[in-house]
Amino acid sequence: MLEHWFELFPDADSILALRGLPGDEMEERIRQLPTSWTCLLHEICTADTQCPAEEGTIFTLFRVLGRVVELAPEDAWCAAWNARFLPVLAELMDADFVFGYSQWALVSKGHLKTERITCILQLFLTCAKRVVTDARAPEVTALLDILQGTILGVFGKLWDIRANFLTGEYLHDPNVLYDNSSDPYIMMDELYDILNTLGYFIAETLMKHRTINLLETRLPAVFLVIWIYAEDAPIRFQGLANMRHVVLAADVNFDPWPPFLTESATGCTCDAIITMTMVRDFADENLVDAHLRDLVQFLSVWRDVCGSNATVLSSLEPRLSPSCLAAARRQLCRGNASDTAGFIFIATTICDNLSQGFQISGTQCYAFLDLFCHYITLCMQRNNARPPENLIKYVQWYGSQLADQRDRLADDSRPKSLVLRRHALQSWASVADELRMRDLPRRDPAWYPFAELWMSIKRLLPSLAREPPYVPFAVLERCAWDQCLCSRHKPAHRMRICKGCERVVYCGKRCQKSDWESGGHRERCRRVGQ
Repeated sequence: MLEHWFELFPDADSILALRGLPGDEMEERIRQLPTSWTCLLHEICTADTQCPAEEGTIFTLFRVLGRVVELAPEDAWCAAWNARFLPVLAELMDADFVFGYSQWALVSKGHLKTERITCILQLFLTCAKRVVTDARAPEVTALLDILQGTILGVFGKLWDIRANFLTGEYLHDPNVLYDNSSDPYIMMDELYDILNTLGYFIAETLMKHRTINLLETRLPAVFLVIWIYAEDAPIRFQGLANMRHVVLAADVNFDPWPPFLTESATGCTCDAIITMTMVRDFADENLVDAHLRDLVQFLSVWRDVCGSNATVLSSLEPRLSPSCLAAARRQLCRGNASDTAGFIFIATTICDNLSQGFQISGTQCYAFLDLFCHYITLCMQRNNARPPENLIKYVQWYGSQLADQRDRLADDSRPKSLVLRRHALQSWASVADELRMRDLPRRDPAWYPFAELWMSIKRLLPSLAREPPYVPFAVLERCAWDQCLCSRHKPAHRMRICKGCERVVYCGKRCQKSDWESGGHRERCRRVGQ
């Protein structure tokens, strides 16, 4: 039977020859195929593939089927759908066709097996595109069920194989024999390609065809895969936003999440992948306002999912804390100036994630204090200001950090550290002045415990003698407005140069306008002097 199909269409390009036929004849030729599509799939999957030539024939037939699906008229596609073509294809992805060999044998035959997996994924992608052209079609529901079950199941199996490679179990087993085409490291590259292809497929199918509103709370794991593997930032952010709404819904539990997303895999834990993805997005200079809130809120949700797993927390927070602080500074410099509530939420969540027994470095102590002081000032300036619920806890945590590192911070005499220390003292003093000016402890007794704790912070900060002015970064590596946090902490975004003198740079129009009006640049700019 395979020979019959191969003689009918010896290669995928022969399908394109049908385009040259008269319309009725082309449709008639293609219309003859759908009743046999499912049968052909079974024959492909059960065929003996010991010979590379036979395997090549199967790959060709996969490409032929893909072309047929693309060119088939609507009634022919409906006939194929009624024959359960797509569900059968999904079932085969999770059957012996893909994972018929044991994992050990999969390594020795890795090249052929991964080629076969790639072909069937590409065919499934082609079929799924036909399904989602109409987001209201009833077939979309079936497609989503396939995604939640079969597709993520295949993803999990591939992930397990990858984890076993990382631990070296395959590399040192004397019972595993490799040929030249199935080098284990080549196999690793192929598995990565499959994972990326699958992530792209999910993003392409769901996000670009506007089926996102049909998902509701059904596919949180699919959103997670989109966020991790989609290459386009807008698609990643859209997946992250929808995933956040899903996991925060009251009726959502995490039982449907595949094990490879919620449990530690051997060799490479899932939280490491989540951490690297978060660090990648925090470093994206376009991550401001709503997108930043989505990411920070998911950070908090993910910590709750991890629970009290010490390994997860220890691997998560040390890498994320500098990225969180840089992203929050970027929000102040380049985000929505009126989004005070959004920044307060971001700063609060960062504080909450950094207060789980985690130790920060000396430089981060100063960076956190600058951000923390700005956060407290915004809280005090709001109408009917009340202290945030966890403010006392944050101050106590920060005081413990300073107490643990006080000697080391006092002994650090590097010029950059002295500059950061000077600005830290100024930031502390600005909050103390705001408290006295507004007389908050007397007007609202809830501020009194904070005021006492804040006075104790001054005793923990190392003293500073008068030092000559010094800047920690080159002129074009820092914001020229001295009130901006990026004037003393290296910016995590592109800067805007002054076109008048071309001697200084700013985070954006807001900092440039402030320095022009109140920072003295109006007098120093070469454009004015000419």
